[in-house]
Amino acid sequence: MSNQLPVVIIGAGPVGLAAAAHLVEYDLPFVILEKGESVGSNILEWGHVQLFSPWEYNTNQAATKLLSETEWQHPDKDKLPTGQELVNEYLKPLSQLQVMQENIRFNSEVAAVTKDGADKLKSDNRNERAFVVHFKNGSKLEKVRASTIIDASGTWQNPNPPYADGIWLDSSIRDSVHTNIPAVQQQPELFKDKHTVVIGSGHSALNTLLNLAVLKVDYPSTKISWILRRESPVSAFGGEEQDQLAARGALGSSAHKLVEQGVIDVFAPFNVEAI
Repeated sequence: MSNQLPVVIIGAGPVGLAAAAHLVEYDLPFVILEKGESVGSNILEWGHVQLFSPWEYNTNQAATKLLSETEWQHPDKDKLPTGQELVNEYLKPLSQLQVMQENIRFNSEVAAVTKDGADKLKSDNRNERAFVVHFKNGSKLEKVRASTIIDASGTWQNPNPPYADGIWLDSSIRDSVHTNIPAVQQQPELFKDKHTVVIGSGHSALNTLLNLAVLKVDYPSTKISWILRRESPVSAFGGEEQDQLAARGALGSSAHKLVEQGVIDVFAPFNVEAI
């Protein structure tokens, strides 16, 4: 690769590694900074969840081209992987390629991005100056100069607050609110015979509602409430039988059925002011 400054990629998930694979094709130097201890560290937090898109749509052409030069075999394109399988069967083999291993830095949390030799007020030749990425590696603060930055860190570590004002009004409860898809079946003690409120209308909310409904079959006292800001939950059900992705359509149809059966209490429109 050339001696020019590297492209710095923030995040070693599917998007970050795909970007790196394309940079290999272009013969451009790169550095991947990953906050976690391994590739796909955010995905592993919801590894129990099955994707509604098959393998065909979850791999990158440039990445699979690199992998095809090894003994790696593409998973069944029609199968729906879990998050854990996505990491184990695709991201890990990709990260173990020499060209990736040499350029990934784990436990590296980006703290700031600046311009080389220029503070916030300095504009002289700012466009020509290199980027400087400051990152924490354990207790040590390091930096790397970059020609370009690709932010593939995603939003997993920065979930939307449940409050209507869009900020965490009460930060003291932040650690008590699930901002992911909880493993309900693996942690029944947290939810059985209790009242759980699910806030939001995305696919994470639908998955959680379905998992809670399964638990309710064995523990009928379990109560499930669904809060949405929109006028009605109908649009959250998506295309159902007409959806281009069958599993995504089934997710919406299942949630729709549970609402119609009264298994889930719906509150819409509902803006959360306090918890």
